[in-house]
This record gives sequence, C-alpha cells and structure tokens, in this order.
Amino acid sequence: MSLQFHRFKNSIKQYETISFVCQYYEDMGTETDELFPISLDGIEIKSKINTKYGKLVDTLKVTVIDKEQGIFTLTPTVEKLPLGTLEVDICLIKNGSIAISDTFSLNVAKSETMY
Repeated sequence: MSLQFHRFKNSIKQYETISFVCQYYEDMGTETDELFPISLDGIEIKSKINTKYGKLVDTLKVTVIDKEQGIFTLTPTVEKLPLGTLEVDICLIKNGSIAISDTFSLNVAKSETMY
C-alpha cells in the first residue's frame, strides 16, 4: 500500500496557498506498474507539518474527494508557513493501527512581493 501525490510541488513562497492531492493505492508489482486505488472506508487520515527540529507548525485539514478511489486533499490551516525546510507527515490509520505513514519535505522561501 502506498500514497501517490498528484500535482506535487515541494517548494513554495511563504504566503503562497498550497494543497496536496493524494491517493491511497495498492501497487500490485506487475510489469505494467498498475496502481489499484484503495477505498478510504474505515480509514482515518491525520497529517501535520513540523519544523526539521520536530516543532509542530500546523495540523493539516483533510478533505476526502473520492472515498472509493482513495483520493483526498491536505491543506494548511495557517495563513503563513515559517521559512525553511518543513516536514509534512501523513498517517493513514485503519482499525486503530497505522496502515501507512509517509513524510516529505516542503521548502518555504521568502516572498519578495507583497500585495
């Protein structure tokens, strides 16, 4: 079981709005590398952003887009993310156990232009 990120962008400017589109799927390991979506029925999704030192920056808002196809979005709830490299952690929980956990880096650069 894996997570796939659609339209993934791992570098943003500080005041830029961002949302991560994710899909929960099974990679059957076939020669064609076919991906089979897994339903989010009975799955709890948790996600947060931490500094590289482990300090909590934000708990991301989870929105299920297509439960049967395993598609959901993660959106920050804070207006401004701190500068630097942040760690985004996603955890899918099924029957009280972690089904999958994934972490990726998000680089936040200073916004030079403010309106």
